Amino acid sequence: MYVTTTAARATRRALYEGIKHSEKELHFIAGVDHYIRGRPEGLIETRDLCSKWPEAHDLR
Repeated sequence: MYVTTTAARATRRALYEGIKHSEKELHFIAGVDHYIRGRPEGLIETRDLCSKWPEAHDLR
């Protein structure tokens, strides 16, 4: 099981807040770490989120 620390959550939040445009999105995929180890379905969910974002923001 993946356990996140307060420091890791704070770092993710700081990175997110550093993005200055309004089209940013932050997604948490349950049960995976940064490398998406041990949960192939997490990789699929990540791929789907990343591949749909450009189209949703008229970038394709």
